[in-house]
Amino acid sequence: MAQRLQAATDQRVDTLVAEQRRWEEEKKGMEEILAQARVALETSQREVLAAKEWAIADAQAATAEQERLKDALAQAHRSVAQLEELRATEVERVKGTHFEAWRETWLDSEDGRAYIDADRAGDHLGI
Repeated sequence: MAQRLQAATDQRVDTLVAEQRRWEEEKKGMEEILAQARVALETSQREVLAAKEWAIADAQAATAEQERLKDALAQAHRSVAQLEELRATEVERVKGTHFEAWRETWLDSEDGRAYIDADRAGDHLGI
């Protein structure tokens, strides 16, 4: 009986040792899977961080470009206003030049000389 008890005990010990080895192998496999998952997570986090930094840089560049375009548009508006002012000044100058040219031509005409003579005569008479 002692031999049967010893045999049963030895068999149970062998079963437990085999089961422990199986559990250790499963644990090792799980640890490998966990390590791979950690590596994947770290890689993913780095990629997300890099994408976030790129997005921030792109947004900053877009904001800077928007400001540059806004400044360029404001400068264009100022330039248009200056050109309109210059055009108005030039129109007035041209009108004045045309009037002066007409006046000189008219004063050199027979009617103009008659007007000048009448004006001088009026000055002498006090008119």
